[in-house]
Amino acid sequence: MLGVLNVYKPAGPTSRDVVGRVHAAVRRGLGVKKIKVGHAGTLDPLAEGVLGVCLGRATRLIEYLQDGRKEYRATFAFGVTSDSLDNETEPRPVGGSENVTETSLAATLPNFIGTIAQVPPAFSAVRIDGQRAFDLARQGRDVAPEPRPVVVDRFELDRLEPGEHGPVGTFTITCGAGTYVRSLGRDVAAALGTAAVMTALTRTRVGPLKLEDAVPFADLTFETVAARLLPPESALGDMPRVTLDGPESDAFRHGSFVPRPHTDAPPGPRAVFAADGKLLGVGRFDPVSGALRPRAVLEPPRSP
Repeated sequence: MLGVLNVYKPAGPTSRDVVGRVHAAVRRGLGVKKIKVGHAGTLDPLAEGVLGVCLGRATRLIEYLQDGRKEYRATFAFGVTSDSLDNETEPRPVGGSENVTETSLAATLPNFIGTIAQVPPAFSAVRIDGQRAFDLARQGRDVAPEPRPVVVDRFELDRLEPGEHGPVGTFTITCGAGTYVRSLGRDVAAALGTAAVMTALTRTRVGPLKLEDAVPFADLTFETVAARLLPPESALGDMPRVTLDGPESDAFRHGSFVPRPHTDAPPGPRAVFAADGKLLGVGRFDPVSGALRPRAVLEPPRSP
C-alpha cells in the first residue's frame, strides 16, 4: 500500500496515536506484520485538524509534505500567560490587556508577516544540548531556545470577543515549516504590552491537504484508508515536474545521476515521473553539471 492519507486529528490523541491507528488498520487489512507509516508535521495533543500520513514508500516524501505551507485557525486569550503558552500549564493573569483592540491588532499584525526571527516556546520539541526543550522545561530548568527564521504569509484577525481576563481573538494564519503559532500569539501580545495564551488551534491545511477532505480519526478502518488513500504525488503539491524516458527512468531507479547537460532549470527539488505517468520520486538538479540527482526514490529497480 502506497500513498498519502489526509486525517482529521481531534484534540486529545497525539500524532503518534494517529499513525498507530492507521498502522494497525492496514496491517490487519493486508494480513502483514510490517508496513511503513509516518506523519508529516506533528500536531500537539491539544490541537486538531489536518495531519498528513504517508504509507509505504511514500514515507520517503514526508519531508516534502512537511515543507508545504500550513494554514491554521488559532484562538488566543490576551491578558494571561503560561509556561507552555497554552492551556497545558496553568494560565495566570497579567496586565495590559486593555491595549488589545481591533485597531491595535490591525496596526501590529503586519509586523509579523514575511520572514521573521522567532523564538520557539520553552515547551517545544527543539533540541538544546541534545535534549528536547519540553523535557528540560518540565524539569523546571531554564530553557532559552535560539531564535530561528520562519515565514508567515498571512496573519489576520477574524474576530475579537470579551474574555475573562481580556479580549479573546481568533486568527487565520498561513505560514511555512517550523513556525510555532503559540510564539506568534506571545510576540503579538508582547508588542501590545501584554501576554497571551493559545486556547485553541485547528490546522486547516497542509500543502494540498485540506480540512474539508480529511478522514476523521474515528473512521480509520482499513476499508476507509484504502478508499481515501491519495497518490504519493499528493505529498509534493505544486513541485515542478520532470518526465524521464525509459533509460533515464532506469538510471533514476538505481539512484544514479541522470545526465541533463542542456537544462537551464533553476535549483530546487523536482517531482520525477516516468513516461507512463508513474511517480519515480524526487530529484534535484546539480548546479554544475545540470544532471538530475535522485533524492527520494519510490520505484525500486525493475527486475531484469
